[in-house]
Amino acid sequence: MAAAPDAWSALDPVFALLRHRSDQDFRGYKRATLQRRIHRRMGLTNAATLADYTELLQSHPEEIETLVKDLMITVTGFFRDTEAWKALDEIVITPLVAARADDAELRFWVPACATGEEAYSLAMLTVERAEAAGKQFQIKIFATDRL
Repeated sequence: MAAAPDAWSALDPVFALLRHRSDQDFRGYKRATLQRRIHRRMGLTNAATLADYTELLQSHPEEIETLVKDLMITVTGFFRDTEAWKALDEIVITPLVAARADDAELRFWVPACATGEEAYSLAMLTVERAEAAGKQFQIKIFATDRL
């Protein structure tokens, strides 16, 4: 969904508002991503045209804040669901580490993890439990963004 030069320059008023009201400059971001997210916000706010959306941004500062959050790259979030990770630790990881011999191989499969935080969180938790038990394992984690 590459933007034509005219379509890209049509976004200039939106970028100017964002720079002025939020001190964020998104001109260096990928064009297709910016267009897609701006069009998504337009749909959610029922703005029929880019001009309508620009007017909305001018009259509703909270929409600028929402758009900025939508355009920002997500910061990595490890161990996001605290209760689930606690249960996984207590019910699966700690007993698994206790039952495994030193230098054994541990394999995990993590489905539906688009950005990898879950797989990395699992690795960190497993290493922490192994170190606490005085063991070392060969840890292999297979992760996919599909179920």
